[in-house]
Amino acid sequence: MRPLFFDFPSDPGSAAIDDEFLFGPDILVAPVLEYEARKRKVYLPAGTDWTDAWTDKKFAGGQYLEVDAPLEKIPVFLRAGIKQPLINNIKQGHELEGRSPLSNLLPRLEPSGEILLLVKQNVEERSQRVRF
Repeated sequence: MRPLFFDFPSDPGSAAIDDEFLFGPDILVAPVLEYEARKRKVYLPAGTDWTDAWTDKKFAGGQYLEVDAPLEKIPVFLRAGIKQPLINNIKQGHELEGRSPLSNLLPRLEPSGEILLLVKQNVEERSQRVRF
């Protein structure tokens, strides 16, 4: 996990954001930090396009969005160009198990400091290893 400005140092908007983070270089997470909030404002860093992980709707970077944030769905956006097999495996796990696609992501911090993202592919717990 890292702040937005880490991957977007030339975007002045990213430096001002302190309530969103990147999980690896491609997954932007915008947790809800206000009590009883069901919407929140999300900044998408400039220089790339983003896709809402829940709706597959695409957005240009460098803008703020007001997004729905019900209790069961944390706002998550995927950077343009994210590895397609990763996205397919996340969605496949969702379809097989009837759960949120993001519940199939199993992050682990390696002793080297790397983040290892395990993607649960089915109910038998096979995983795809993705290093950031």
